[in-house]
Amino acid sequence: DLHELRNDFLRSGRQGLRAGTVERYETCLENFLGSFAGTSVKQINPEAVRKYREKRLEQKTAARTVNMEVTVLGTLLRWAVKEKRIGSNPLGEMQQLPEDHKKEGRALSDAEVRSLLATSEEHYRDIWYAFLTTGMRKDELACLTFREIDWDACELVVRRGTDKKHKLKRIPIEPGLLEILQKQLVGRKDRTPGTARFPKIAARVRAAFSRDHVFTTKENTPLTHRSNLYHAFLRYCKAAG
Repeated sequence: DLHELRNDFLRSGRQGLRAGTVERYETCLENFLGSFAGTSVKQINPEAVRKYREKRLEQKTAARTVNMEVTVLGTLLRWAVKEKRIGSNPLGEMQQLPEDHKKEGRALSDAEVRSLLATSEEHYRDIWYAFLTTGMRKDELACLTFREIDWDACELVVRRGTDKKHKLKRIPIEPGLLEILQKQLVGRKDRTPGTARFPKIAARVRAAFSRDHVFTTKENTPLTHRSNLYHAFLRYCKAAG
């Protein structure tokens, strides 16, 4: 059963992969299984995946996103082969869709940094400042807890599970960041669970409530969702011009 295989794959991933990676896998597989009519692995073949891709493109989904979803599906199938759950990966020779607009990035200029910080409200300004002064990756900052602040050495400790190379590393704390961390430490005792309009979402928010994480969402939940910071960043970049 595809759904059972998906659940076992994600359960295995949570034991060795970063939380953000597992969340991305879960989202991609949810998109595929939500559109795929079959329930058996035997029904997955290049033709079925081509039809899925056509449907996603008709929905105006970017080719890059569709490629990522199919890549994650292939990762699931390779894992299933390794675990001897299936005999072979039926998508092993499948080519990706061409991407007209590759994702590009560049560093912000000093003037852009000043404008971004000046435009952002305090909650996000502190997060942007932490990124700027530490060079931490999104998952590293999102998973940072107060236990991982070495106040005596004035360093942040990035654990093996969140570092990209699975190595422990220490990052010096810049004076401006130190003030932010001290403010967060004092304010953690006043954190309360956020609210939501719909009961199911409200329950998830309450369950994820954290006083341990240094930086959180406005609902005081960890910043581990794959898109929340990205969308906030785009919003404030647009506001900053």
